[in-house]
Amino acid sequence: MNKLNKLFKLMVSLNGYAVPSFVNEDSNYYYFKIGNGYTTEISKAILNSFDNIDLLFEAKTILNNY
Repeated sequence: MNKLNKLFKLMVSLNGYAVPSFVNEDSNYYYFKIGNGYTTEISKAILNSFDNIDLLFEAKTILNNY
């Protein structure tokens, strides 16, 4: 969950209008939404393997799809 919070902070720092919020989780994924509508998920295993640079690239990728 710590890396998910870092990912959220990076997304807000890159785009102040894209406010991510945690929705739910299951055994394999975290589900979150950005703003009022765009809902997406990220694999827990992949997120835990990311370092800070990978988190930054993932934040940019998510925001480009937003």
